[in-house]
Amino acid sequence: MPKSTFDSTEVKKFADLAANWWNCDGPLKQLHLMNRARIPYIRTILQQEKLISGDRLDQLDILDVGCGGGILSVPLSRLGANVTGLDACAENVQIAKDYAKHNDHHINYVTSTIEDFAKERVSYNVVCTLEIVEHVADLNLFLESVAQVAKPGGIIFISTINKTFKSYMQAILIAEYLLKMVPRGGHDWNKFVEPSAIVDILSRSNCSFIEMKGMKFNPLTTEWYLDRNVDVNYIMALRKL
Repeated sequence: MPKSTFDSTEVKKFADLAANWWNCDGPLKQLHLMNRARIPYIRTILQQEKLISGDRLDQLDILDVGCGGGILSVPLSRLGANVTGLDACAENVQIAKDYAKHNDHHINYVTSTIEDFAKERVSYNVVCTLEIVEHVADLNLFLESVAQVAKPGGIIFISTINKTFKSYMQAILIAEYLLKMVPRGGHDWNKFVEPSAIVDILSRSNCSFIEMKGMKFNPLTTEWYLDRNVDVNYIMALRKL
């Protein structure tokens, strides 16, 4: 049987939530709030790596892998990037297309796994895979395919949840069951990923590590912010050589 990143159980979770993607106070609220930390981080790294000189992302070709309803794709497009959103869940992609149509966003949305999409041999200046690697069936195939669609000199952004005791307590017991910040059953601790595993896999695909930051949530201000501690949520940047 051919290898695949498609996990039917994970895809169904998001298909069941599809109608809630653009409800900023709904079950996917935290993804909307995360953008306030993720977008500035992406822009800072792209400035540092000299892919952009100012605050705009004009002329950059960006692939948003695991785009869902377009929560990341839309702000990247607003900043001037040419964005393609990719998701294996057809329901997610339809929501994203409908939202783009009704709000005049020119974003190319595609229903596909990353490994099938990589066969098209299209490459991008920037590839974002935010809050998705913990939901795929084959991490190695997923990351190898991500590297394949990045142009030489391009930047790959990955955010996910570390595999630690602390992440089990905070991301599952507290976030899902106690505070109900995210849908119950949305995460499987066994699929959480240590940063070193991502770096190791991508290094074999000709990618070099740039830097990593922890992402933390302040329940008092309801804001996500960057931090040096990567015990739970983290975001990293790598360059395709």
